[in-house]
Amino acid sequence: MTLGTADDNDDSEEPEDICDLCGLLLDGDYVSFAVVADSSAVHDQSDHLDGQRIVLACCDQHLTERRASYERRPFVEAELWAGQIERARRRHPAGLTEQQLRCEAGLSVHQFRQAQAWSHHSKRLPPPRQDPLGGFAAQ
Repeated sequence: MTLGTADDNDDSEEPEDICDLCGLLLDGDYVSFAVVADSSAVHDQSDHLDGQRIVLACCDQHLTERRASYERRPFVEAELWAGQIERARRRHPAGLTEQQLRCEAGLSVHQFRQAQAWSHHSKRLPPPRQDPLGGFAAQ
């Protein structure tokens, strides 16, 4: 993640960082951040960061609220593994065999099967409701 604004001499626009709770543009004067556990976080470039999300906030109170919302959300390993399989698919658009896909994702046969079951089941579930603070509410 970057802080600040895009380079004025650059035609491409980089996204600016905002508070994950209120959406306030973070100007670099004060940024509060934390790394939280999140089984839906799979990183395209940094596999070792999978399962971790950086949360940005404009103040300590907003950071505390966002951290609390992630702490209430269960960490589901099968969700993480499903994300790792999807990343492997994106990296190899020409396709892979199931065994190659499993190896590219770094999963055991058991983990691969659990990820497939989770993906199949999660497609039939309604999206999670968000509580007023932006966290996930119990269904």
